[in-house]
Amino acid sequence: MKPQYVVSLVALVLVGGALAFMSYTTGGVGTVTTTDAGITRIYAKVEPDAEVSVPIALLEGSDVAHESDHVFDALNGRPGIREATIKLDGSAIVVRYSSAEIREADIIGSLATAGYASNQ
Repeated sequence: MKPQYVVSLVALVLVGGALAFMSYTTGGVGTVTTTDAGITRIYAKVEPDAEVSVPIALLEGSDVAHESDHVFDALNGRPGIREATIKLDGSAIVVRYSSAEIREADIIGSLATAGYASNQ
């Protein structure tokens, strides 16, 4: 086989492997994506059967993209949370979860303890 064919074949295999890896990891635990709906973080592979929208208050002057990591950190380690989406205007966070594993009050409490739950 000619050397240029070997190089092309190796490059094709590497690119194919990288694309396969990216498609496998997209949407996995820990993934953060931004869409028209907001900024979403995947926490666990649980089957959600409930959803709660919690009004939040971001730090004055902070933008949603910057503050999202901190808000998401408030829910780290909580069992039963599938995903959380912060609305792009920063007014609320929508959390999808398994009600068999965590209560709505626990989610709101975690956000309140971190200083993000708003009474608006």
